[in-house]
Amino acid sequence: MKSILSSPKRDEDSSEGKVDKISVLLSLIEGIKDVPNLMIFCATNRLHMMDEAFLRRMSGKFFVGRPSSDARRNILSQIPYWSLEPEMLLSIGREGT
Repeated sequence: MKSILSSPKRDEDSSEGKVDKISVLLSLIEGIKDVPNLMIFCATNRLHMMDEAFLRRMSGKFFVGRPSSDARRNILSQIPYWSLEPEMLLSIGREGT
């Protein structure tokens, strides 16, 4: 999503290819907006750079902060194919805080 939607405003000097991609995405969203029980989830670290027409089509915006060290360890310990030693989980949980 970021590569398509995080661009200068569409009426400024943006490439035609990027504008075409945005237009196609917006048309797709318009075509499925009335589908019952359909949810579209998007994530970005740069909300301020997102295309305004795209943002208008989203019914809600929610801030989800970074998980705490304990939450990261808990998330990783729930993934069955991860067989990490407890020391590794502690190390991963501390990273990024």
